[in-house]
Order: sequence, then C-alpha cells, then structure tokens
Amino acid sequence: MNVRNMNKLLILFSLFLSLVFTHNASGQDVSMEKTIEYINGKLSGKYTIDVKKGYLTIECFENGKLIRRDVVELMAVNAEDIVFGIKEKQVIIKCRFDQAECIDRVLPEAGKKTQVSRTAIALEPDGKSEAGLVKAFTHMAKLIQYRKYSSQEWFE
Repeated sequence: MNVRNMNKLLILFSLFLSLVFTHNASGQDVSMEKTIEYINGKLSGKYTIDVKKGYLTIECFENGKLIRRDVVELMAVNAEDIVFGIKEKQVIIKCRFDQAECIDRVLPEAGKKTQVSRTAIALEPDGKSEAGLVKAFTHMAKLIQYRKYSSQEWFE
C-alpha cells in the first residue's frame, strides 16, 4: 500500500472515530451526578445540594454560614409541579398533595427542627438559569420516582 492510500485510509478512519464518539457523547443519558453538578454550578455557593438514597439535601448559606438545611424525600415530591415563582424569584419544590409535610427542615442558628410542605431556592433570574434549574430538579425527581425514566436532554 502506498503512502497516498495510507493517508486516505487514516483520514477515513479518523472521520469514522469522530462520528462514533460524537454520537456516543450526545446519546448518553443525563445522570444524577451530572444533574447535581449542574445545579450546584448554577447556585454558586449560596446553596448546595446533594442526593443520597432518594433524599435531596438542600443547604442554604448566608455569608458562608449554614442557615437552613432541608431534606426532601424525592418520592414524595410532585415532579410535575416544580416551578419558578416569578414574583418570589424562587424555584419552588412542593410535596405531593397527599404528603402534607415531606420536608425535614433544620434551622441551625435557632436550634429548630420542623417539617414543611415546600422548599424554595431564591435566585436572580437571567432568563435561562431559572428554566434550567426547574428542568434539572424535575429530572432529578423523575430519576428517583420512575425506575425506567431516562433523558438525554440537557437543561438549557
């Protein structure tokens, strides 16, 4: 085989590999880990979230100090009713109607523990982040609630 044919073969092989890897990268389901990473990136330190064993933990900080921790059982959340409240400028996560108080709230400074029916994450709207966060939290809840649920759609 001469050099010219070898170069053509290498070019074709390179194109084939790039097509395979591009297809695989765009065809992957969005995992819980990627969802958590996306949300934490958008909340920029004022809040942090994590999910373990089906429970979403939301920690709210003010001046670097923890002021609120909400632990939400994702099975008890109404995934289709996660919204951005325009007036409140908050992503709002509510319990299902029949689960009146599915969120354990701790206020460390006050030494209080209580149960509530909703939690909210305040943010400044930019026309993109609020919709992306609603989509991400909805995706997160569905990953826990529906065993066969998956999505390849990114949040923005």
